[in-house]
Amino acid sequence: MNRWQVTLIFAAGMVAGIPAGTLLVGRQDNAVIARKGEEVSSSRRERNRPAGGTGAHADQTKKWSAFVEKLKETENVEDLVGEVAPGDEKAMLLALCAQAGPTGLKDYRQHSAFRSLLKVWAARNFDAAWAWAGNEVNDATSWFATDILLAELVKSDPDRALDLYAQQAVEHPQKICSMPDALLTAAINKGAEGAISFLERLPPNGGVAGGDLEFPQGFDFTAFIAATNELCQRKGSFPPLFPTNTFQSWGARDPDAAYEMILRLGENPAIPMGGWIEVIEGVEKTRGTYEATSWVVDKIQSTANPAERAMLIG
Repeated sequence: MNRWQVTLIFAAGMVAGIPAGTLLVGRQDNAVIARKGEEVSSSRRERNRPAGGTGAHADQTKKWSAFVEKLKETENVEDLVGEVAPGDEKAMLLALCAQAGPTGLKDYRQHSAFRSLLKVWAARNFDAAWAWAGNEVNDATSWFATDILLAELVKSDPDRALDLYAQQAVEHPQKICSMPDALLTAAINKGAEGAISFLERLPPNGGVAGGDLEFPQGFDFTAFIAATNELCQRKGSFPPLFPTNTFQSWGARDPDAAYEMILRLGENPAIPMGGWIEVIEGVEKTRGTYEATSWVVDKIQSTANPAERAMLIG
């Protein structure tokens, strides 16, 4: 039981006649999808098959083999990746994919090389890297690779990163995002209206992923929560991404406004995460436990509606 639930039970004793209960807040962990060789479609398998033969193809095969052999011995993967010539990134990535077994790449060097190669390619030619990751590998590898690329892109061009992710989410709504914090940070930095516009574009995927974010100064929590609640009611589902600490951050900055929204939303809000307990935690974060407790008791006692009191206490 959350210790603030205990505090609310204590508050219930001070506000006679109100039954106390519990309030539970759930969060969903994220998952990173590993590459599985058996998921390769026949058309993509043909595109990924290493070229053999003589001449230029043989030279490419030697490059792949030499790269993979060096990778087995090196202690500095990034230096080795830096030696890959522009234009050879795709071949080297395919060489790495060819090393994968049923459960994915075999060791940390291969994982590190895969990530580093994608980052190097993205810096050199993002469009080419994105096209390869989206069209020329199996779905599991594609999702893993596109997350790496989006994590790089969101640093330099957050608007485009949000657009590409939204497009991908429509095409693959079952995909679980492994980098929700970076995308959500880019979204909330656009303000409440921009954040809602991004969430509006995302189809539901059966869960909610997110993290504790730093909201920009001046962020309009009232508009954001109201619009998110309306969005959830209209679609009948939660957005697949949402900041887990929205109400806590709001409580730290303007707890009275957050409190008014709690009452406005009523007993069955449609928003995916957060509520009264998180507002209290936000107050405690900025004012301390004693002040937070006093604030909670004052709010409960000042609420004349018995139904509202019962909702606040649990």
